[in-house]
Amino acid sequence: MRTIDDFDKDSGLYTTEVLSFASFAHSQNALVSAISLQKRDQKTRDTEALGKMLLQDIKDDHAHPADIYKFSEAVHEWGGAVGKRVWANLTRHHGAQLETLLTTWLSQVPWLDAEDAVEAGSRIKGLKVSFASKHLRMLEPERFCVLDEVLSLGLGYALNPRGYKLFVDQLRVYQRVHHPSETIAFVEGGFFLLVRQDVRSVK
Repeated sequence: MRTIDDFDKDSGLYTTEVLSFASFAHSQNALVSAISLQKRDQKTRDTEALGKMLLQDIKDDHAHPADIYKFSEAVHEWGGAVGKRVWANLTRHHGAQLETLLTTWLSQVPWLDAEDAVEAGSRIKGLKVSFASKHLRMLEPERFCVLDEVLSLGLGYALNPRGYKLFVDQLRVYQRVHHPSETIAFVEGGFFLLVRQDVRSVK
C-alpha cells in the first residue's frame, strides 16, 4: 500500500514513513492518492451536495419527506449494484411507508452519536449497518463515514452499531493527526480503496 514516490529509485529503499491504522500498514502518499481518487468521483460529489442541502433543511426543521426519500434513493444509487438491490428490497418491504420510516430516522441524526444513528437506521427492515452508514456519511461527512463488508473484513471492525462507533472513534483520532484538512468520510474512502485490494485478493 505504497506509491512509486515512497521509494528511492537508485537504492530501492523506502523513503517515507510507514503508518498504521487498525494494523493496516500504508504510506501517507498511498492514502493521499486514494483520497484524491475518491474526491474526484462525480457521483460522490453530487450525493454529498444533496446531503448537505438536506442536512440544513433538517436543522431548520424544513425537511420535506419527499426530499429525504430522494436523498435515500441517491445514496443507494451511489452504492452501485448492491445499493440498487438494497433499495429494491426496502421498497418491497415497506412500500409507501418507507418515506415515513426514512424521515423519522434521518430527521433525528444531527442530534445522535454514531452508534445511536446507525442503530436507528439499521432497525428499518432491509437497511443494515453498511447502507445505514452510507446515509450518515453522505448527510454529515464531517462526523460520519461508511463501514461496509470490505472495511469490516479488511480492518477487523464488527459490522454492528458498536463496531461502527469504534471505527468512527478510532478513525477520527487518525484523521485529526494525519489528515486534519480532510473529512473523516474521505479518509475512510481512501482506506476503502486501499483495503479493498487485500480483501478481494483473499476472496
